[in-house]
Amino acid sequence: MDKISRSLKYWSKGEVQTTFLCHEGFLGTLGAFWSYENMGIDGLAAHEVIREVLLGAPYTGQFPSLPRTQQQENGEDKTLEEVESLRHDNAALKAEVERLQRENAELKAKLVRSGEAAIL
Repeated sequence: MDKISRSLKYWSKGEVQTTFLCHEGFLGTLGAFWSYENMGIDGLAAHEVIREVLLGAPYTGQFPSLPRTQQQENGEDKTLEEVESLRHDNAALKAEVERLQRENAELKAKLVRSGEAAIL
């Protein structure tokens, strides 16, 4: 749920924020819909979605809540590790894009030279 919350905030450029409380389990995930009026996005059909979800949901009170997150269990924040991993992946992808752009330029140059040679 933490990743969902961060993703929504990122892709909305900070305009949408969500909060999920793990101990609330299933109903905690509905928190994003309940507070939509405070976020300035009144066009959402959240009331209809909530009604459909709640009417179609089985009673879950007898089951334990969602398991604790890895961050809570270890007492560590995995966010920094995720950020570093993404930075590493981003750098590798940038290097690959640059390599492909160089290769593309070389192939275009060869194509132009072969076209010039065919004309001569």
